[in-house]
Amino acid sequence: MTEKKPKLSPAEYEKRRKEADRKNQEIRKKIAEKEGKAALKGLHVDDIIPIRKGGHPTDLKNKQLIPAKKNLEKGTKLPKK
Repeated sequence: MTEKKPKLSPAEYEKRRKEADRKNQEIRKKIAEKEGKAALKGLHVDDIIPIRKGGHPTDLKNKQLIPAKKNLEKGTKLPKK
């Protein structure tokens, strides 16, 4: 049975989204410093489990680099098991 996460209030979601955005920028900066900005072209830092679905906004285990198009198609869907 899947445990249902409580729905976030708009204020709590906004707070977590800002935390996630800061962490994503930090990840992009580190990759750019190591690999060059070109390495990030066309890629997004994605929250594997979306913040709206209870994903942790700053946990690196909840982050992945994926093509921008795929991330936009994914939206807030949970990963397939």
